[in-house]
Amino acid sequence: MELPVPVVAAHEYRDPVRGLVVAYKERGAWTLAGPLGRRLAIAAARVWGGAGPPAPLTVVPVPSRAEAVRERGLDTTLHLSRMAVGVLRRSTGVPVRVVAALRIAGQVEDQAGLDTAGRRANVAGAFRARPLPDGLPAVLVDDVCTTGATLGEAVRAARAAGWDPLGAAVVAAVRLRSDASRS
Repeated sequence: MELPVPVVAAHEYRDPVRGLVVAYKERGAWTLAGPLGRRLAIAAARVWGGAGPPAPLTVVPVPSRAEAVRERGLDTTLHLSRMAVGVLRRSTGVPVRVVAALRIAGQVEDQAGLDTAGRRANVAGAFRARPLPDGLPAVLVDDVCTTGATLGEAVRAARAAGWDPLGAAVVAAVRLRSDASRS
């Protein structure tokens, strides 16, 4: 899937990184938030740096489903975003903040096991965004990009609210093969 913004991943989504992300999100290994947040900060810095000299930045996490937050006891993406922002502030001295400007407004099911078309259908029109305060540049962040459906929907919602993200940063992304290379 071609995404409407640049996406920077700190890692490819395969072991051992895949195992760390799964342990953090699904098994409550919260101590991994520090190392994963640092990797997310590196990816966000690449997106941010590509926009020119560092200026104040807004980091906008892709929201987690309410059911997942209840089950986990934590919004894992928001938590990683806060960790990444702390790293960016300390390392650059530039004001960086997290703004939860996206929300889930529709019914979204767990995406595990869905193919690309199923993921697109699952998130189509599901996000709403509010305008960003101060109009600062923004980077969308998520833990993993598999098909790009979720990030594509997040960009759509952001643009509908009048802001245009610089790009997206993720801890890890699946390397997608083109349809021509699939056997």
